[in-house]
Amino acid sequence: MDHFARLFKSGEARIVVLEEGRLGKEIYKVRGTPTIMLADGKKLRHPMAYPNIENGKILSVGMLPCCGEGCYEATRALFEQPLKYEQNMISQELK
Repeated sequence: MDHFARLFKSGEARIVVLEEGRLGKEIYKVRGTPTIMLADGKKLRHPMAYPNIENGKILSVGMLPCCGEGCYEATRALFEQPLKYEQNMISQELK
């Protein structure tokens, strides 16, 4: 914890985090967090209700595709995608 506190106080971590945020916005078009991406840049999206925005104002919000425990399977499937992607990449390298 001392190491973390020292880095936090030094400002080094802030610089690195801000740079990573800049890269995410400029290169990968990340608009918010958490944004989960595969190594190839594919964004993985959790099922959620997205707003319909016009001229900077929210006009409506779509229906939630799931809620509460009903979202567990969707969340699990979301995080399994990068694991499958990594396994496929390793399999291709071994060929």
